[in-house]
Amino acid sequence: PVRELRSSDLLKLVWESPEYQEFQAGEDYKNMQRVRKVAEFILRMDLWDAAEKLFGDQMGIALYPKEGSESPDLLLVVRPASRFAYLKQRIWLDPLFMLAGKKIMEGPLSETEGIKAWQTRGDKGEPAYVLLGRSWFAFATDKSLLERAVVRSDDDPSIADSSGYRAATTQLGEDLLIRAHVDTSAISDATGGRLGIPEKSDNGFGSFLAGGITELVARGTYTCAGLRLGDGGSFVLEVAGDGDPAELPEHFSVFFTDPPDKGCRPIPEVPGLIGGISIYRDLARWYQDREEHLQTKVLPGFDKFETGIGNLLPGHDIGEDVPPLFGSNYTLVSALQSYGHLEGEPGVHIPAFAIIASLEEPGEASDLMQLLFQTTVSVLNFEAAQQKRQPWLLSAEDYRGTQLTFARYLETPQGDDLPVVFNFQPAAARVGDEFVFSSSLGLCRSLVDHLNASDRTASLPEDFRMRLQGDAFRDALVANRDHLEAAQVTKGRDADQAAGDIDRLFGLLGRLGHVDLSTCSDNGGFKLRLKAGMKTAPAPPAVEQKATKEAAGSETTDDVPTKP
Repeated sequence: PVRELRSSDLLKLVWESPEYQEFQAGEDYKNMQRVRKVAEFILRMDLWDAAEKLFGDQMGIALYPKEGSESPDLLLVVRPASRFAYLKQRIWLDPLFMLAGKKIMEGPLSETEGIKAWQTRGDKGEPAYVLLGRSWFAFATDKSLLERAVVRSDDDPSIADSSGYRAATTQLGEDLLIRAHVDTSAISDATGGRLGIPEKSDNGFGSFLAGGITELVARGTYTCAGLRLGDGGSFVLEVAGDGDPAELPEHFSVFFTDPPDKGCRPIPEVPGLIGGISIYRDLARWYQDREEHLQTKVLPGFDKFETGIGNLLPGHDIGEDVPPLFGSNYTLVSALQSYGHLEGEPGVHIPAFAIIASLEEPGEASDLMQLLFQTTVSVLNFEAAQQKRQPWLLSAEDYRGTQLTFARYLETPQGDDLPVVFNFQPAAARVGDEFVFSSSLGLCRSLVDHLNASDRTASLPEDFRMRLQGDAFRDALVANRDHLEAAQVTKGRDADQAAGDIDRLFGLLGRLGHVDLSTCSDNGGFKLRLKAGMKTAPAPPAVEQKATKEAAGSETTDDVPTKP
């Protein structure tokens, strides 16, 4: 594991990050290097080699409640990869421990053959304990923990014997680089129940997004995590816990899927995709039962929301009539955009984004959404003069069999540094049982193509999925480089330092292939999965590719640029 970490692209990304570069220039880094040199002199080897030989096999860290203290006791047990190197280091370390502490001469720590134990002075004057065995060593803040590590009786079971640990092994698997297990029932007992998590949320968006899993965590007996490293620095981190969604109160059913019929839908793979979020939630049920999910102080905000939307949709009861028209699948998509509708570009480039909502009653819901779209555009036109733009005109087109409604300008705007509002050309369309609200006509057309070509009845066995494309995200930032550097200068960096910071950020994002985050649950519990892919060599930014094409005499007229 140490060798894999040392050669991984993930560690290289950390070293190349602006934060690490800043740390290297500080006094703390210099002090750390002095300590490293002393340690390498004592160990007679490079610290990486020492870590590989002494920590390269198995290591366990455990925290135990400490009576009368908020700080827990700690036990660290390590089995070195190279027993020969370890025994050689014992020869060097024994005299140092004799100087730094006193040898423990009583109990199991003195009676077990091949073991040496010392008591040293720890933080704030409290004792700490070090044990050197024949093929392993340990550190603890409590003497009894070392004794239990040496001689474990049947009355002192290991956490590995618990039903929760065995269930966690089933959820995560055994082939893990790092594994963590937390007995949340013990923490819950110490905090008065539910891990301190309130029964009702004080945040409406947070409840809608994660209310179900939060409740499983609050009622669960354990939470575990596991990390795997893949090729080229890619990794998978999984967090899991116990709990059966079917055993929760009925109003929590709005958060959970029932594959294969119910689950979030795939994120559309449109050209220039930066990222997206797909979520499965029974919006109508959640909205109707919001008093079961949210604290009383939050509820007045929903009344204000209904009043505001009601002004745009007169004659409709927003709380009662509108939510049942929608389904349970919602997708947010963001993508790079071009500016074919302009003769010039805005001074600040904002990516295109769109919301896709499934419809329970497609005909009625689509008419309502078209009315909302048209009313919203009309209201925004009152601010056109203040935004230094022409009013939008509403137009429609038949795009490959799908009716699109969009806003356009009577005359094509011109300029090289147009206001931010010119990033937007709102568009809307219904495709099957889904409705698309988009900030860009180009992205709306791309989504129509994708939705018409995809089987949108198929669902994923997940209730939440998020994706980020590193290279496209970098390209979105590259288009605003001047503004990013100026922001760094306002923080006290000079021009060269600001440029270096941005270069390192772009380099890091260019090597980040993608990041996927998802959650799912079943009668065995819940699982959160984070997966990141790395690239050995970053692709050049889209602006550089465009310049290369122009130099070769080629042109592109796509509404949305293809992903590099």
